[in-house]
Amino acid sequence: MNSDYDIISLSHEIKRIMEYAYGERMEDFGLRKVEVDILYFIAHAGNKDTARDIINAQHISKAHISKSVDNLRQKGYILLEEDSTDHRKAHIHITEKGLPLVKEFETIHQKVVEQLFSGVTAEEKACMKRIAQKVADNARRRNFRKQTDRDEKGEPE
Repeated sequence: MNSDYDIISLSHEIKRIMEYAYGERMEDFGLRKVEVDILYFIAHAGNKDTARDIINAQHISKAHISKSVDNLRQKGYILLEEDSTDHRKAHIHITEKGLPLVKEFETIHQKVVEQLFSGVTAEEKACMKRIAQKVADNARRRNFRKQTDRDEKGEPE
């Protein structure tokens, strides 16, 4: 990696690798990548299992989440359960039909991760996670679109 641009572009490249790895199976099941991401998130979310939780964690638009949740529900891969204290919230659960699908995509995911981290020590991986977390935290604290607009207009922060 020769520049900061190369480092930032790495996440895009990894995303493309994952989409390629999932590609054929996504087609077989009639799924889009965002729907696979939602299934994976819900499978590992614990009690963070609402559409709002997905929006906050995955940084996917409300419209994408809504459409994807509807598609997954119609296909029988998830079910929605109304919150017992707030009828506006629905908890998302993976169905028996959806569990094998999640396991299959987890297997694909794990194989790709193993290939990507081939030759990387546990210490290096831990260091990479710490750095990625710092960069992610910085990105969440800043609204870069508004910052760019201010920069173009010559306005102070």
